[in-house]
Amino acid sequence: GAAGAHASGSSSSSSSAGPQQAEVLQFTKFFHLVPAQGLRRAYSQASSSPGQPPASWESLLMTLEAASNSPCSSNNSSSGQLQMHKAATTLLRTPRIFMLALVWESPQVAPDAIHGTLSALGPELDLLAAFKVPPKAAASSAAAAAPSHSLRAAVCYVGHHYLAFVLAEELGLWLCFDDADISLVGQWADVCRAMLNRRMQPLLLLYEDKASQQQQGPGAAAAAPAAAAPAAALPASHPAPVASRA
Repeated sequence: GAAGAHASGSSSSSSSAGPQQAEVLQFTKFFHLVPAQGLRRAYSQASSSPGQPPASWESLLMTLEAASNSPCSSNNSSSGQLQMHKAATTLLRTPRIFMLALVWESPQVAPDAIHGTLSALGPELDLLAAFKVPPKAAASSAAAAAPSHSLRAAVCYVGHHYLAFVLAEELGLWLCFDDADISLVGQWADVCRAMLNRRMQPLLLLYEDKASQQQQGPGAAAAAPAAAAPAAALPASHPAPVASRA
């Protein structure tokens, strides 16, 4: 579907009797869950290496996906044998709208936790570089010169209240929808500042396929530079969280 990532998952297990046959299932994910705490930890660890370039949004998602697919053990009560299970997910087809849901450890976190999360995520995303894909799709991703998707909307939570930031195609700028109030925010860096000032926690990020934006007309194409504004302009008064706080 337009708003679902078509994927396949394979699960294999092994025991003292030897490996067993893997089971492959195809399914559609309508949103991808990302733990905010794990994202900050991965970002902090990647940024702590001296001389290394900043970690990309795609590499952080790959790190979290690999961690979620790590082997786990279970006890077979019938045989008394320890079995190891390992799951792996492959992205078969990219959707027009990719929805990413951030899972927070608390409904009210410290400002530095919000800052660290915003510093880690990006307004552009190449799905073919962020997830395991078939070889043919990986080759097309390597040949592409730009990320496949750009951020179009972000739903946030603050104090038992929800609001949304939406990129206006005609203006190429971000708007804030707070119930009946609509206000102009500006570039993506201004959105990040607004989230920090009000301690908003982004919950749902909606990325749209750039090819679909180009088909919609010149207004959508004009909005692309605003979506690509870096989050590096966040206020220095909110330092990135240290690893012990992630």
